[in-house]
Amino acid sequence: VTRRAVSLLDEDIDALEEAWETAGLRGGGRPVKVQAPGPITLAAELELGNGHRAITDLGAVHDIAASLAEGVGTHRATVSRRLETPVVVQFDEPSLPAALAGRLAGVTALSPVHPIDESLAVTLLDTCVTAVGADVMVHSCAPELPWNVLQRSTIGAVSVDVTTLQTADFDAVAEFVDSGRTVVLGVVSSSTP
Repeated sequence: VTRRAVSLLDEDIDALEEAWETAGLRGGGRPVKVQAPGPITLAAELELGNGHRAITDLGAVHDIAASLAEGVGTHRATVSRRLETPVVVQFDEPSLPAALAGRLAGVTALSPVHPIDESLAVTLLDTCVTAVGADVMVHSCAPELPWNVLQRSTIGAVSVDVTTLQTADFDAVAEFVDSGRTVVLGVVSSSTP
């Protein structure tokens, strides 16, 4: 399964490289974005052998984040080398607010998923940023984004759906921008009008 997945990814990069070359973009400095689920969302969505979410096992969470960071860092470097252009990384974190608030459902009502610690979330995000070695953006369309966690991390940019922002978010968004980082607002609806 792993060999097949690697082969499919290589085929995709080959096709991208060919299209990039045909368009005359090689070495032009135009950035390319690669994306993957973020460490918290990935741990929240993966199941352990016993059926529980991986986020319930602290050792598994650290292993998942380290593996994700290494894999995305390697993938980013490969794409950058083959296209001869900068590559930025986007980590999708739709489960981040729910994981921090303890709103993730367990296998049963008797096995709740406890909220993860904010400092753990910062550590997991920073692990990925450090390993990737490029500009990193976190994207989340979930409401109640934990701006205080993102502010304490080394994430360079945050992308949000503008419809999820509440008045209470505006000061946190301003603080994030004032710290020299970027907020990308999704304003075009992704659903049928």
